[in-house]
Amino acid sequence: MLRTESNSVLIDAVERLEVALQTPFVPGEMVNWAKAVRRSLTALHLPLNEQLNQVHHRTIKQIALEDPELSTRAVNLKRADEQNMQQFERLLQRVQNLPERVNQAEPDEGSMESELQEIIDDGLKFVLAVRGQETAIDTWMNESLNRDSGDGD
Repeated sequence: MLRTESNSVLIDAVERLEVALQTPFVPGEMVNWAKAVRRSLTALHLPLNEQLNQVHHRTIKQIALEDPELSTRAVNLKRADEQNMQQFERLLQRVQNLPERVNQAEPDEGSMESELQEIIDDGLKFVLAVRGQETAIDTWMNESLNRDSGDGD
């Protein structure tokens, strides 16, 4: 994923989420793990929202204006943004009270291990989707600007 001035804050926040998700949860430390995941997801909300609703909105609009043949791609990019936001909101909802639930499960934290693994898997899928979307938008923006439309000589 290409780091630009417009997506730098988002990339940093996504990387913090990824690290939190990939940190092994150690028995006795699962509450701290859950808090770190919740904190990183919460911190991602504003940069993700700004990136999708401001930067992506303008860029997707410009892709369609620069090269009308890419309007279908622009629609697909917009749809992917909507799906990413929905996926984010579902993840955030799932971790909202996770530390408290893990704490209540003590000393049998292991009983939550499958749920936590599911959150990790879904969270990492979300991370990949966001990274992929940043790459796709950059690719299609460059394509809209540099594509040979066949109108010349």
